[in-house]
Amino acid sequence: MAEAAKILRWAEWHVPAISAIHIPGVENWAADFLSRQGLAAGKWSLHLVFYQICLRWGTRDVDLMASRMNCKVLQFVARYRDPLAVGHDALSLQQQLEVIPGYEELLADIVNLCVDYYDNKMYLTPGEKHMLLKVMGFGLYLMDGNMSNIYKLDAKKRINLTKIDKFFKQLQVVPLFGDMQIELARYIKTSAHYEENKSRWTCTSSSSSPQYNICEQMIQIREDHMRFISELARYSNSEVVTGSGRQEAQKTDAEYRKLFDLSLQGLQLLSQWSAHVMEVYSWKLVHPTDKYSNKDCPDNAEEYERATRYNYTSEEKFALVEVIAMIKGLQVLMGRMESVFNHAIRHTIYAALQDFAQITLREPLRQAIKKKKNVIQSVLQAIRKTVCDWGAGCEPFNDPALRGEKDPKTGFDIKVPRRAVGPSSTQVPIFTTYWCPGSYLFLFVNSQ
Repeated sequence: MAEAAKILRWAEWHVPAISAIHIPGVENWAADFLSRQGLAAGKWSLHLVFYQICLRWGTRDVDLMASRMNCKVLQFVARYRDPLAVGHDALSLQQQLEVIPGYEELLADIVNLCVDYYDNKMYLTPGEKHMLLKVMGFGLYLMDGNMSNIYKLDAKKRINLTKIDKFFKQLQVVPLFGDMQIELARYIKTSAHYEENKSRWTCTSSSSSPQYNICEQMIQIREDHMRFISELARYSNSEVVTGSGRQEAQKTDAEYRKLFDLSLQGLQLLSQWSAHVMEVYSWKLVHPTDKYSNKDCPDNAEEYERATRYNYTSEEKFALVEVIAMIKGLQVLMGRMESVFNHAIRHTIYAALQDFAQITLREPLRQAIKKKKNVIQSVLQAIRKTVCDWGAGCEPFNDPALRGEKDPKTGFDIKVPRRAVGPSSTQVPIFTTYWCPGSYLFLFVNSQ
């Protein structure tokens, strides 16, 4: 392991790119013979280790380099073509994509969607935040090949490399899997057309981001903690202590919305602080110290010791302990209001979803019926049938919008009920699929 680490450190400075390729057994017979030891090809499997990994880190979605005989999850990538596999030869995924007409357009849409989500902080957990960044990087890597050039796509304003470069500069290292980390700039450095365009990137430079200096962020973290704790205590006294937070105590939509926003703000702070801790230790693992940077680090220290034990100053250790204490403390305080927050969250989401489906979508549906946009009409009606919880148990048959007509001068009143019920597992994917930004339905409705 130590020899491999030395080789990788040497290669990092002397080799432009390192990629994994498959060497056929006939050309690599010694290693191939020693690895098989009499077992048939394709039957290697690590049952116990795999399940231990799943218990600790969660079940994986795709099993790479597997076969129908030893795959551990439903979706797997085989070595050779297999009708049961989702793909073959995981090491040549980019070459396989290039034979698909317009593959770069689909990847560009995915990358742009991740950029929009990340830029507008449309994520909650640290894993979601880091996933968006990794999808951006891997998407650019897959797009930049023999058949497509990400720099030409940027010139056509199909993607925004400047914004992605800024993201990768701010957050350079993210967790990959378990205690494995990845430098986001690696996706860029290993892309096909990087060498002739390296001057355009700032994230590939060796300078560190201030985001990894936890001590500099402590002032803002303490201010956010104090401000939110004070606000939470005020609501906690009125909702829990006085008993006004009981479910039978009805509130207005605005009051439920305030509780919803408060819970969301608390979850976002917990996520933000947790992400800070994860990002600091990710950076430290990738950038171990040495005896020149830390006089307390001995010459014979192991790689992992240089990345952990000797890689933190006293100030950084104190800051990490303080942040973790804030996370634990806030978790306990929000847990005391869990029932109040749950009720407010369900009520607010139900109200927003039903108001949108029953009232907001009426005008686009009327326009679609009037202009005979049959596809849009069928999609809007499908959404309303799936999502709407009508107060009378069924859709109003005398609704003029269903005939493509405008409301009378006296108006058409639809009373949307109020319940503390969240959307079902069927409603969420249908609604989000049809209503994602950039979809035809989204553009049509917003144009009306």
